[in-house]
Amino acid sequence: MTKRNISARPRPLPDATTQRTVIDKATEKGLSDIQKPVDAPATRIASTTPRAVYFSFMHPDLVPGGAQTIAKNLHEAHLRRHGPGTSLFIGAMVGGGPRRPAGSDIVQMAPQEFVYIAPNFDFEYFTNHDELGQVALLELVQSFGPTVLHFHHFMGFGIDFVQACLARFDATSVFTIHEHMLVCHNDGHLLQNNNNHICTEISYARCSTCLPQFRYDYFQHRMAHFARVIEKFDHVTAVSAFTAGLVGTALGLSKPVTVVPNGPIFRDRAVIDDDLSILRIAFIGQIHRTKGVHLLLESVLALCKMSSSVARRFDIGIWGNFVGDDAYRARIEQAVAELAALRVPVALHGAYDASDLPALLSDRNVVVIPSLWPESYCLTADEALQLGKILVCSEFPAIRERFAASDSTLYFPMGSAGGLRMRLQELLARPPAPRSQVAAAQSFTSFEDIYNRYSAMNEVAHAAH
Repeated sequence: MTKRNISARPRPLPDATTQRTVIDKATEKGLSDIQKPVDAPATRIASTTPRAVYFSFMHPDLVPGGAQTIAKNLHEAHLRRHGPGTSLFIGAMVGGGPRRPAGSDIVQMAPQEFVYIAPNFDFEYFTNHDELGQVALLELVQSFGPTVLHFHHFMGFGIDFVQACLARFDATSVFTIHEHMLVCHNDGHLLQNNNNHICTEISYARCSTCLPQFRYDYFQHRMAHFARVIEKFDHVTAVSAFTAGLVGTALGLSKPVTVVPNGPIFRDRAVIDDDLSILRIAFIGQIHRTKGVHLLLESVLALCKMSSSVARRFDIGIWGNFVGDDAYRARIEQAVAELAALRVPVALHGAYDASDLPALLSDRNVVVIPSLWPESYCLTADEALQLGKILVCSEFPAIRERFAASDSTLYFPMGSAGGLRMRLQELLARPPAPRSQVAAAQSFTSFEDIYNRYSAMNEVAHAAH
């Protein structure tokens, strides 16, 4: 997650008649012969084999999040289906990373896989101001000859780059909504700054009270601008019904948002080893305030202070990098030190590879997801239950629509330390029992089903072009 700094420079976004893309600006400067005005007709490149480009914020090898994983998986599924050279994966990152000679900011990670490194990102106008880099990226896509453009985010690339692609290429276009930044200026977290409550009714008035440093009409222009761009896509999908309804309603989209979850639940359900003599807890994800790692550590600490016998029944493993301010890091380290003083094992493992998750969780029996905001989807929950782990999770709408409460899926109110402690106490008190099955919603039986869903939509849109 890239944390932005909300500045106090409230300026309205340009309207449809004055908005210019990087294509227009680059044409004026004569940077390339492929540019043309946004309103000029595009030409479809003849191809009997679908040629797809998947755009993601970050590469899953750098940030193993759900959005990155699904984008990469779709890319790999396309290659399996249609053969080598038929798909490109392009991840965008902001700042850092390797730079190549002559200032090139496109780095090849593997065959058919690239990372575009933007020098910075403007979170008020959602562009990276990197005209040369965007033009180079357009030329890369142009050379590939896409028939499908699938955007999983505009972050890093810039919303102006998205517009340029839609104008330049007569390709089937898909935008997948993985979070709520399109409608929430508070990093898409749907958390109200003035009271930290969850915001589920998006309106200009609510936005201006949450972020008073911005003028009311900034939010009006912001919402209208995103709506205009998203409306141009052939298909708009979201990873949960909660996110589809929230974003679709707030933007006033004229066509429904299709729900396509991020991950499959296999027909052969995993089973749980119900030996809970020691709660071997795992946390998977970024160590960030909104992810609630402190809630987990401080809840366990409160229970362990009650009795030394309770302290002997916990073992905690945390996988993920620190993201955020030094004060939060100090809070986490303080909790870890206090648990260590009580002889509770706590291991901070750092970055992890998502493909190694089965091995990482092999000695864990409980996965805790203590998120403090209503996530749009949680791939970790899918993975935990598929691997036969007990899930203890914040009760946010997208997770409840996917999994029913059961002896393998325990919910607690979002942000409630007391609620989390109660769930952990329930597990401590649970007597040994035979293994039990995981109760899970089965939207898909394999990842290929997800690819097939997108492929069918693309074929319909392709025929209409």
